[in-house]
Amino acid sequence: MKKDVSIMLGLIFVLVFGFMSCASNGVVAGNKIYSDEKAIIQAGDIQEIATGKITKDELKEKSFHVEVENGYSIPVRVYKLSLEKDIIYNFTLKSVPNGLISLSAKKKSVMIPRVLLYDEDFNLVENQNLQGKTIAPTTFEPLVFKVTTKWNINKTGKYYLVVKSDMSSDQGITLTVSNYTSSTDVYFKRVPYGKYSIEISK
Repeated sequence: MKKDVSIMLGLIFVLVFGFMSCASNGVVAGNKIYSDEKAIIQAGDIQEIATGKITKDELKEKSFHVEVENGYSIPVRVYKLSLEKDIIYNFTLKSVPNGLISLSAKKKSVMIPRVLLYDEDFNLVENQNLQGKTIAPTTFEPLVFKVTTKWNINKTGKYYLVVKSDMSSDQGITLTVSNYTSSTDVYFKRVPYGKYSIEISK
């Protein structure tokens, strides 16, 4: 009986320690980690979106993951969309920071996105005038980290939009939180998960 108890305790220790090790490395246990975005596309589970509409989504632990950067498996979302030749498309992504109203600095975090567009042959379409900046809170939305870019499409067809977190650095960012009378610089740590919205327009 004592031997059985010892074995059970040993197994529990191994399971707990193994889980903690995975968590400390940022690798989500049980999730399939793909070699790259192309492997996700070939798997076929892709959401189709349309231009001119706002799509709200989230990078989370249950998302598909690719590669490992600085100890993190990177969550990624892939979308399919139809784009037309000789049209310049404007892309906007708004990432909503966490812990905005928290007094604890440790709870303030933001997902910094990386945005990529591929054609059907998986050729990368160049981002033009890619920018990221803080947008102050308004009546309609909270503080957001806004990313904008443009794409010049040279052939009509299906394209794949990739949104993933940028964990190439473990350094956070300082966002300026403004109101009508003053502004304050607030530090947010960089995290791989977060909510966002995307919009693509002509």
